Amino acid sequence: MTVLAVVVAAGNTTFVMTLDAAASTVSASGALSANREGSLGFLKGGKLIRVNVKVGDEVSAGQVLAVLDRYDLRRALGEERAQLAGARADWAQVKYGTTVPGARRTLAQAERILSATQNQGSALLVADNVSIRNTLREYNVDEQELCKARDRLAHVKSQCELAKEKALQEGADQQAASQACAQIPTYQTQVSQARQQVSVGRSAVTNALARHYSDAAANQTANENVRQSVVSAYNTLDSATADRPWLLRQLKASIRSARQAVRSARHDVRDATLRAPFSGTVSAVNGTVGEILAPSNDTTVLAPGTDAPIPGVELTTAPFIVLSGTETLRLVLSYQEADAVKIAPGQSADVTFPAFPGLVVPGSVLAVGPSGNANADVSNYYVTVVLQRGDLRLKPGLTAEATIRTG
Repeated sequence: MTVLAVVVAAGNTTFVMTLDAAASTVSASGALSANREGSLGFLKGGKLIRVNVKVGDEVSAGQVLAVLDRYDLRRALGEERAQLAGARADWAQVKYGTTVPGARRTLAQAERILSATQNQGSALLVADNVSIRNTLREYNVDEQELCKARDRLAHVKSQCELAKEKALQEGADQQAASQACAQIPTYQTQVSQARQQVSVGRSAVTNALARHYSDAAANQTANENVRQSVVSAYNTLDSATADRPWLLRQLKASIRSARQAVRSARHDVRDATLRAPFSGTVSAVNGTVGEILAPSNDTTVLAPGTDAPIPGVELTTAPFIVLSGTETLRLVLSYQEADAVKIAPGQSADVTFPAFPGLVVPGSVLAVGPSGNANADVSNYYVTVVLQRGDLRLKPGLTAEATIRTG
């Protein structure tokens, strides 16, 4: 029988492999690993106020392991809830507020004022036109009276001249001529009075026209001012109506953002309580009440085909709590590429333990790593073996040797 021994270092664990050519078996030494292991901690750091477990304790899934001080987290949650309430109030104010109805009422009032102003101006202009017509009618009557007075004066003067000529021709007494001429001053007064009345009538017509033009201009100005108020009311309504849908969408987005912030803050409060993600045994606790924990970002390096960790791989920082699931155990081995290509899932194996001579536990290959790990210019592949029978003496980290039958 030809035996080849190779020593491979993987982390802090040393794997020893031997190849039995006659029996077509491959043997290697490795370490047992829990079927599942979690490096637990808090997403956000804080002050520890309670640690409920110790190393070696058995815990159930969902059991509270530790709690951080949640005062600041609850205060932040209250602030986010206040922000959400404010966002909802802003939305309700725009949705059910009086901006749009008020703009509609303002526009309706402006339109009523414009209609009343136009009606008042029209009535005033109608009254002015009536006044102009009346003064023109009186002026025409005065003009006619002036013409009649002038005609009467001219007739009296003509009668006076005829009476004077007749008296001269006949050599008669001038008394008849004097009587005929005595009426001239009376008719001259009538003409003067008629002329004065015409002048008053002309002034009345001029004043009526001036008042009409003044009222028309004032009415035009008043109408334009009120129209400007109507235009302003229209613009205000258009602005309120056009901006309202977009403003409501913006406020709805603010509500969604605030609601998400509340969920996040509530999630932070819940995350201040560390619960066991699965049932298992507490393998390590790195912290005590009163200490300040940093945010956890540790992850577990898993063996091929399982949730079991690779033994000996150190984390960058010590996790707060390490939880191991020990219902079944896994044996993690490392093989050189020449041997790893012969191993396949399902192959049987015999597992022995230097700490317990004579103990042999049957196992089977669960998975072979799909990629190798370079070590001293040699590629090694991790192999996971499942123990098919348990033993209370076996614990994670225990050295074991597996003989895998490859053919």
